[in-house]
Amino acid sequence: MSRIPFFVAICIILSLSFASFAAADSELDAVREAIKQNGAQWTAGPAFFSEDDFRARLGINKPFEVDVLPPLPAAPVEIPSNFDWRNQGAVTAVKDQGQCGSCWAFSVVGALESAAIREGSYPQSLDLSEQYLVSDCYSQYDCNGSYSLWEPAQFLVTNGTVDEACFPYLEHNSSCSPCSGWQDRMYSAAQRGSVSQTVSALKNALYTNGPLIVAMDIYSDFNYYDDGIYSYSYGSYEGSHAILLVGYNDSGSYFICKNSWSTYWGESGYFRIAYSQVTNQVNFGQDAQWLSFDEGGTPPAGEAPVLSYLQYYDGDDNLLYPPLYITPAESAELVIGYEFEDGDADLSGGMMYVDLDGDVTTWSMPGGLGSTGGLAFSFEEQQSLGHHDGTLYVVDGAGNESNILEFEFTVQTNPQPCVGNTAPSILGTHYFINSIELTPPINVEPGVQLEIWFEYDDPQCNLPGGSMWIDAGGGWQEMGPNPFYLGCDTNESGLYWGFYFDLAGASSGTYEWEAYFTDICGAESNHADGSFTVGSDDDDDDDDDNDDNDDNDDNDDNDDNDDNDDDEDDDIFDDDNDEDDCETFCDRAIDCEIYKQLEFTTTTECLEICDNLKSDVLECALEAASCSEMEECLSLDEDDGDDDDDDNDDGGCMG
Repeated sequence: MSRIPFFVAICIILSLSFASFAAADSELDAVREAIKQNGAQWTAGPAFFSEDDFRARLGINKPFEVDVLPPLPAAPVEIPSNFDWRNQGAVTAVKDQGQCGSCWAFSVVGALESAAIREGSYPQSLDLSEQYLVSDCYSQYDCNGSYSLWEPAQFLVTNGTVDEACFPYLEHNSSCSPCSGWQDRMYSAAQRGSVSQTVSALKNALYTNGPLIVAMDIYSDFNYYDDGIYSYSYGSYEGSHAILLVGYNDSGSYFICKNSWSTYWGESGYFRIAYSQVTNQVNFGQDAQWLSFDEGGTPPAGEAPVLSYLQYYDGDDNLLYPPLYITPAESAELVIGYEFEDGDADLSGGMMYVDLDGDVTTWSMPGGLGSTGGLAFSFEEQQSLGHHDGTLYVVDGAGNESNILEFEFTVQTNPQPCVGNTAPSILGTHYFINSIELTPPINVEPGVQLEIWFEYDDPQCNLPGGSMWIDAGGGWQEMGPNPFYLGCDTNESGLYWGFYFDLAGASSGTYEWEAYFTDICGAESNHADGSFTVGSDDDDDDDDDNDDNDDNDDNDDNDDNDDNDDDEDDDIFDDDNDEDDCETFCDRAIDCEIYKQLEFTTTTECLEICDNLKSDVLECALEAASCSEMEECLSLDEDDGDDDDDDNDDGGCMG
């Protein structure tokens, strides 16, 4: 019986697989028939990728961003009828981009590798990082594809990339996390240029400037390419793709291209494509670019641009004046503008770099920029509550960096911070030493750093930029301005800000303090105050005892009183002043550790006086007195050998 379901399951699986292959074979037959009917010179084999995988690798998006540098007319040059940069050892190994629309990165990095071999005497084994471009190191494009080839090519001029070992390819988007010391492992282009989309221009630029970065439109029949000279034969448009043009052949009327789909695809990772595909629906040679290699340290030619006069505008182009306080919705519409001067007028083709709170965004500079003018940008998304700091600079087409402009703004729920402002509130006070919270009353040793933290609430986020005021006995002192990273809204863990006392060299005694906040509008919070004791009060107590002895001729120092019996040698209280001494003891011996260190034998009266203290302190006193319960200490009244006053018998467990 168990064999029947097993047999049925296998039949179903085989049937489904057969149906899938049957559909694929049907399209393959159609492609082969179209190749035959069109007289094309290439061979179709089984589809290399699934449909989803095939489309995922097509990383050129439409419409194209227009290159700001128009193609320059090429000088007449005599070129051979056939040429292949692979024969010159100037093409690196074929790679695999995987299921990531990063073909644009492989194309531009491949061109830089070839330029480094041709002009920098690097070996053919040179392997540079595509992930550096796919990651946030170049925030403009990623695995979701690119809208141009000239922009990432320009990035290699103004920035560059690292070697593959420093930032290996991940096949997905990532943060900018190259290896340590990556700044010393950068490779960059010295210059880029665009090429007209004609067969002759592509051939001339290829021969003169090295392998070219090019794009083409891809149709479904390209997934069946096996070998030969490709030309469109069958199928629908699937997307656009970037490759590296490495050679040409006039006798066969075709170009030779390096792909990024592994060496198992096509002709060991390469394909040939007919010249005719430049002018038909394949549109071969779009946005063609060449790169030259920066051999290191050569200063960019020309003048560096100068930026000035930064201004803020709202979504309606109204000028805003700093300090800038805006709502989250207004932050999405905030426009930051500036003026530039660029003597050699080559800012077009450059890049703008904006750093907001450590997150860098890049923008390609628009075309048609002259020697002077104005530029602006917007983040186009809401920013988080709180203060934001940023910088910006530009790099021109030759790689010259401008000066840096700084900007800042604060995002808060109230667009007018001082209209209807609610003052901040101090909700509680906490004491810490070495991240350990202390319980009042606070007794500390000299030399420690005592931290005092305030839990606060600041619903309108106006505390950043304000001040904290402290009076520690010498008058009010302003501690500020408050840092801009202070939080605004109370959450489950609360919001904290505070100060500390450095008690190195502090003398013993009790210190008092008082503090409050003011926000940027001058609104004052409620006041917090407190006190703490530095060192032991034993010396002060001895002085008090001596004063008591002076006032009472019958009292002598306990240590010098020969009349005290052995039991009384262990008692810290004077016989005639038990109640006064007990109150002093209760005031100073709040810390449980003090109880344990004294190892005293107390009296019933002392426990009664201490009865008003916190329960945890009483428990510690009971522990020191070897009593299990308060009632036990108070109920047991045994003779302690004191002949002076029977009413002063110690509790039995303490005597």
